[in-house]
Amino acid sequence: MEKFLIRKAAPDDAYEITYVNVYTWKTTYKWLMPDFLIENRIKNIDIRAEKMRALIKESWMHLVLEDTENKKIIWALSYCPSRNQDYPNSWEIMAIYVLKEYQRLWLGKKLFFAWINELIKLWYNDMILNVLKWNDTINFYKKYGGVVVWERFDEIGEKKIKIYEDIMYFENINSIK
Repeated sequence: MEKFLIRKAAPDDAYEITYVNVYTWKTTYKWLMPDFLIENRIKNIDIRAEKMRALIKESWMHLVLEDTENKKIIWALSYCPSRNQDYPNSWEIMAIYVLKEYQRLWLGKKLFFAWINELIKLWYNDMILNVLKWNDTINFYKKYGGVVVWERFDEIGEKKIKIYEDIMYFENINSIK
């Protein structure tokens, strides 16, 4: 059996996916997000996990990377048809998170390419994704042909914190190698 297994998420994975999401914010995005916002996510992890379970049941799509030796999900990638009106025929990565101890092992590349292969199977040719402003991973996406085409911001949390993102577009995913 492989040490790392990429598979589609099931509703029973909801808590682990949420855990990866929440603790990635705490360890990796700490300098990009206010502490109170991160702590609120941790405090509400059970509520967030139930919402995630409902989204998976409603056919929101998720790929996970599981460490089969430790029997835990270490990466999660969420995707859907584009929510961006400028790219209505594209698919979008909504979130990609990895636990800190598994970062820098090139597993993200493996998950990214698994997602591209999923899109190719569905006959899609292009995609978009949102990258938090000032997040170093933007260089990874640029290396594989992603181009920043737009900036946007979301207001999240009770205090309406503005989170800035770069929107990246990949025109021909069949050419990504």
